[in-house]
Amino acid sequence: MSAEEVYEKKLLDHLSDFFIKAVVRIMDSIKPGWSIRNKSRIDEWRLMLYALNRSPTGIVGLILVASFIIIGIFGPLVAPYSYSDLLVFKNSHYRFIPPGGTGPGGEVFLLGTDDYGRDMLSLILYGARTSLVVALLVMIFGAPIGIILGLISGYYGGKIDELIMRITDIFLAFPGLILAIAFAATLPDRVRGLLEANPWLQNIMLSLFALDPADAPRLANLLSVIVAIVIVWWPGYTRIVRGSTLSARENVYVEAARAMGMSSWGIMFKHIFPNILAPILVILTLDVGSVILVEAGLSYLGIGAQPPIADWGRIVYDGSRWLIRGYWWLSLLPGVFILLTVLGFNLLGDALRDVLDPKARRSIEFKLKKKKR
Repeated sequence: MSAEEVYEKKLLDHLSDFFIKAVVRIMDSIKPGWSIRNKSRIDEWRLMLYALNRSPTGIVGLILVASFIIIGIFGPLVAPYSYSDLLVFKNSHYRFIPPGGTGPGGEVFLLGTDDYGRDMLSLILYGARTSLVVALLVMIFGAPIGIILGLISGYYGGKIDELIMRITDIFLAFPGLILAIAFAATLPDRVRGLLEANPWLQNIMLSLFALDPADAPRLANLLSVIVAIVIVWWPGYTRIVRGSTLSARENVYVEAARAMGMSSWGIMFKHIFPNILAPILVILTLDVGSVILVEAGLSYLGIGAQPPIADWGRIVYDGSRWLIRGYWWLSLLPGVFILLTVLGFNLLGDALRDVLDPKARRSIEFKLKKKKR
């Protein structure tokens, strides 16, 4: 019985079907007959999406995550002002305009302005881009290191396992935030030299973060935070992947691949890795929120993004200096965006844990079958 026959379709199910059909068409155009050879896999994907559609917390998390990604991508394009527009130089009355207030020229500031007369809405939109790019770069460079080392450690075992795990233990012995602070404080000079020696890299980073070329000298601090988080983030993936690999390498399909003469790297990446992907995806989703929170914390401490670069943690810090004078929106608004973003990734990660677990997914399928009868 296919997933379509099991579930009474909702609106989200129709959207899921549209998405899956689009993927199938693309794959069939690339590899003719792909959908026929992978029919069971397609039904499993459909089943996972249907299960996700019936998780209220998962839907809320998905909406929050999708909103954050959309804001991060398009925010700088639709922001009313640039993050570096200091309207206070134009007129001192642009300072501390409350949310919904108007400026001396009749401009409406939906989220108010800060002590420099900068539009808070624009700062938050640009700050979303900063958080999104930082999270993506940490996941792109940090997770693969941990995954590859975990696969090697779990598959080979012996002295290789001991060496990798002892190095991992050394990194885990230090509090992650403290270690990140140490690296972020010592790396800027080296990163600045790297950017000066490679203008193409500097231009790419300016484009990714939607920054003005005039702020290129301030990129070093922000990139140092990314490098620091990458350095302290991989050990968690190494431990998780190693444990899953130790279990997966004893399966029959691994023995069959060995008997057929497949190389160790082929077995690890073609057989073991796809079968341990579910816990990795869950951890990746949860960790995106954690990375955003750590990066905001480092910027709050003055180690990360430097003014005028817009960063949620830095905006919270700058606004906290004025809380005692009643300018509550300067810290509260960016803090709410951090809260909702991290909450969204946590809710989505918890939902994916159930959706990607075959036992939990089959229990959901059984309940819905029983309900349908």
